[in-house]
Amino acid sequence: LKCIIAMVEDVTDRQFAYEALRESEARLQAFTNHSPALMSLKDGDGRYRFVNERFLQRFGLKREQVIGQNDGQLFARDEAGSLAARDDEVLRVGAPIQYEASSQRADGERYNMVSKFPVFDAAGAVVGVGTVATDITERKLAEQALREQRTLLAESQKLAGLGSWEWDPASGRVTWSDEMYAIYGVTTQ
Repeated sequence: LKCIIAMVEDVTDRQFAYEALRESEARLQAFTNHSPALMSLKDGDGRYRFVNERFLQRFGLKREQVIGQNDGQLFARDEAGSLAARDDEVLRVGAPIQYEASSQRADGERYNMVSKFPVFDAAGAVVGVGTVATDITERKLAEQALREQRTLLAESQKLAGLGSWEWDPASGRVTWSDEMYAIYGVTTQ
């Protein structure tokens, strides 16, 4: 007498949930890959769980080199320490932070406006850190060039004994150069 015992488990719901999760992840990846910003998500232990294409391009890495790794495994000690300290701050206070950061890359120094924010689980506990970093290098370079031009203009006006003024039509505000104040013997207010 042979006895055959079989168990059957309906995994339809589990399969649907898995497919929904895969589709959601694919949509997130497609959405973030078209962003000019660098994006990442780390778990509470500092391991990368998600990065967008811009992140991979910026650091010259492949996704499989990043996912599951922490900053110490990917970046130089100083940079990794700085990133970890900012993550710890977000995890500790449970609130977003924003700051400017610079880093040396093969193509020169780059500047970013970085937003780091806590990621919460369904119960409201902080379980990770999200990061969005927008490259502001061009803006920083333009600001520096403007400062240098203003310094040159001020020096030129001083040497030539000339002044200048600017009028903002929107506000009606008139701004005089330092040399213009000196020419008219007026003190700045």
